[in-house]
Amino acid sequence: MEKHLRYSQKNYTFSLSKIFFFAIIIAGTGILNAQRGKLSGEIRDAKTGERLPGVAVRIDGTTLGGVSDIDGKYFVLNIPAGKYSVTASYVGYAKYLVSNVEINIDRTTQLDIKLKQSTLEMDEVVVVAEKPKIIKDQTSSATTIDDEQIAAAPIEGLRGILDLTAGFQKNEKGTYSVRGSGSYEVNYQINGVDQINSATTSPGSFGVEKADNSWKYDVNPIGVQQMQLISGGFSAEYGNAQAGVVKVVLKEGSPRLSGEVRVEYRPPGQYHFGKYLYDQSLYEWQRWGTLDRWMAYKDSSFFLQDLGITSEGRYKWLYDKVRNGTATPDEVNAWNNVLNQEINWAFNTWLTNHSPSDNNPLGVYDYRDRAYSKVMVGIGGPLGRDPDKLKFFFSGEYRKNPTRLPTSEKDQISQNYMLNLTYTPTPAHKFKLLLGYQHYRGGIWSGSSDIRWAGLAFSPPSTSYKYYVLIDPIRTEQTITQSLNYVFTIDAKSFLEATITHMSEKYELPYEYLPSYSQQRDVLDSLYDRNGGNLLKAGAWWDTQYFRAPDAFSTLYYQDTRTEYWAANLDFTSQINQANLLKAGLRFYFWDLYNNGVNSRFKANALVATTGVAEYYTAQPYNIAFYLQDKMEYEGMIANIGVRAEAY
Repeated sequence: MEKHLRYSQKNYTFSLSKIFFFAIIIAGTGILNAQRGKLSGEIRDAKTGERLPGVAVRIDGTTLGGVSDIDGKYFVLNIPAGKYSVTASYVGYAKYLVSNVEINIDRTTQLDIKLKQSTLEMDEVVVVAEKPKIIKDQTSSATTIDDEQIAAAPIEGLRGILDLTAGFQKNEKGTYSVRGSGSYEVNYQINGVDQINSATTSPGSFGVEKADNSWKYDVNPIGVQQMQLISGGFSAEYGNAQAGVVKVVLKEGSPRLSGEVRVEYRPPGQYHFGKYLYDQSLYEWQRWGTLDRWMAYKDSSFFLQDLGITSEGRYKWLYDKVRNGTATPDEVNAWNNVLNQEINWAFNTWLTNHSPSDNNPLGVYDYRDRAYSKVMVGIGGPLGRDPDKLKFFFSGEYRKNPTRLPTSEKDQISQNYMLNLTYTPTPAHKFKLLLGYQHYRGGIWSGSSDIRWAGLAFSPPSTSYKYYVLIDPIRTEQTITQSLNYVFTIDAKSFLEATITHMSEKYELPYEYLPSYSQQRDVLDSLYDRNGGNLLKAGAWWDTQYFRAPDAFSTLYYQDTRTEYWAANLDFTSQINQANLLKAGLRFYFWDLYNNGVNSRFKANALVATTGVAEYYTAQPYNIAFYLQDKMEYEGMIANIGVRAEAY
């Protein structure tokens, strides 16, 4: 049972009230640290089956390990996700080495060991661990993908994993939802840091739906150690995951310096089935490609309305007289001349707008002339003389992807860079610093790289979206992340973890990138009212007139959204006995929000848009949370029970 309450918004400022709610979650996900897993099992004599106490178990390449208890059972906590070799040693027995042991995020890996007695010195027993067909402690709908699987997957970027995962759907704007949920209800984490897109909604939607911020989760796959996708069943640890959780763990670097570079290049060409999208043998050209076709509709009121020639538009007085039969012969001739002139002009504009040309801002362009390129790099290793103390891993990606629909920006450019520094001065203390920079630039509708919009009918005479030149401003987004994580290992059974995070977000649709047309007015005229030039406040309507390109599918957008986000987490984890793993934590989140945006009324074929709405607000919401949970592991039963309290 879960009850979710959120802050309310009134007059575009946030009214904060302290609201507490509790969530009891049974059979949720694992409750280990969000970036780590656990190893457990029992150790017996291979011949007699007797349980062996005091056997030392060590995770090779780390300072982590454990000792079996009087019942021969052992566990090792706080293991970073990845694949390891595990060594078990005991006096009078041959050393036992198990390679390829996989530790998954939030999971307990079961590894039972059988030691062989040895009176003489002998070689160690080496075995290779196999991935279990059934994960006994998985009580949720979850998928775990390691770095080898990511490297082998046929994906362009990390978010391609979401496209291949059951339950995850890609929405129209490029965002993701789980089983029909909203995009707001999916929690994304990179190294335990929530990738929150606080106020970047789709332009004009004003909070209805997020913009395409999927590029934020598309980090360089080379730098990813493991990824976990959860589509149902969440423990009390997660407070912002009504539908799904996507967790990404970055590589920490190995004791030896190593790196990888990948370069992808796709030459210009057509990379989809069927005909070229603007082939003149297609239906729209056969239907509207000659002037006679246009003239055949000159008596259609719907057709004239699309051209702006109606009783509410231009030539209103002449239109009404001709329609009600009161026009003189001269006025009828004038009306026919108007129709011929307007239809000729509209037809010629249609030809221009439907003929691909890089040099004509009113026309679509030939996407077959544009190349795709991507460069990915990853390098990591030790810093200093001691390879086990200070390690780093840097990953970077630069991608230039041509858009396939007409837009003011012919290419999407996305970049992401991550630096993961790990410092372990002693086995009991571990520091991790994450620095990240992500940037996106592209047309407002260019987030999705496929062509599903291309054939959608909208309104005659253009008939499909692919012919509406998008003259909206270029969209730019930027995120800068700093996160410091500290883990203090109290003893073999308990550890304390603290994390401080700062994230700075910027989302802009700047007016200076609007294409310039001779009849188009400066967008800044729309941002100020007529009484002193003050910025329009939230909900205010404006009626400054401006002109757009003929037959352009567009509205006027201007948006400047900036968010400063701070978070502090404190977690305590303790294996109080073999069957109970207890975890408690505190969370504090604070946002400093600024938003200023203008959106005109949506009109597809009109030449003039005259009204719109402006939104301007600042806000400082916060969230405090506490949770307590217990993972109970018994033979034949796994249960997660937790309680969570939140204040807004």
